[in-house]
Amino acid sequence: MSNSKQKTSKNLKPLPMSTTKRNWFEYNKAKTRRFQIFLSLLLLIPDTVPLLSLYKGKGRKPYLTRDIVICLCFKIYYKTSYRDIIGELNNHKKELGLKKSTLL
Repeated sequence: MSNSKQKTSKNLKPLPMSTTKRNWFEYNKAKTRRFQIFLSLLLLIPDTVPLLSLYKGKGRKPYLTRDIVICLCFKIYYKTSYRDIIGELNNHKKELGLKKSTLL
């Protein structure tokens, strides 16, 4: 049984490395298009899902539920910590209609 394993392992050859080149112009254009689609879908969430206010009438008013959902979606999209996406949120503040981009 060990002889058959030795014979098959000797016949195996490593797979050749992929030599295809990436078209960076098309790649960047696709990533930009993908982000624009993400933003358009993200802006549909508040229109289709009823987001109730978290305010109960006492104390400081919390952030808008809509803003919290948008910030969390950005966090998930970029797969990073909230601290790292604050700059992106500031860049897209007007586009997203955020009141405050820092929900700290």
